[in-house]
Amino acid sequence: MTFEHTFRMLAWMGAVALIAAPAVGCIHNEGHDDNNSQSEPAEPICEGNLEQCDGECVDLASCLSHCGSCGIQCFSGQQCVDGSCIGVSALSPEELHEALQDKDFLLLNVRMPPVGIIPGTDGSVCNEDPEGLAEKIGPDLNRRVVVYCRTIPRSFEAIQSLRAKGYTSISYLDGGVQAWTEAGYELE
Repeated sequence: MTFEHTFRMLAWMGAVALIAAPAVGCIHNEGHDDNNSQSEPAEPICEGNLEQCDGECVDLASCLSHCGSCGIQCFSGQQCVDGSCIGVSALSPEELHEALQDKDFLLLNVRMPPVGIIPGTDGSVCNEDPEGLAEKIGPDLNRRVVVYCRTIPRSFEAIQSLRAKGYTSISYLDGGVQAWTEAGYELE
């Protein structure tokens, strides 16, 4: 699936505002002591959707991948809001495989019947069953959830249902089980 196709699907779901916010700039405050002699530069003040990470202003998604300003590692494309990772994000098979090493999210197969189960999957729920999805996830609307299907369409339908129910931290496996196996990863 091309970026343009993924972008159109996310726009259709109303999620484009979360990933298309313009990055503003970074203002570096030069530190000065009382004697007007230059001291070490102060930490930068970041604007827009940029965040401070290791003394620089960087896009929030890339910052969170290595400094975890939420206290947890948000997936690329999500934003840290009041200690929760918020937004819809696409995970490559490599990113999901890495995230499964220290799993702190619910992984759901939304293709029924399943065409393959990724190791670490917490359950399978039909993408067309919003109540079943909500029951499987539970009442925490900020719970981190990753959905996948054979390719992508059912994942987008599940995401739309979950967003309509108020869930805020949803990711999907870009390319689904097909991309997972093409990347060389095994199924259960």
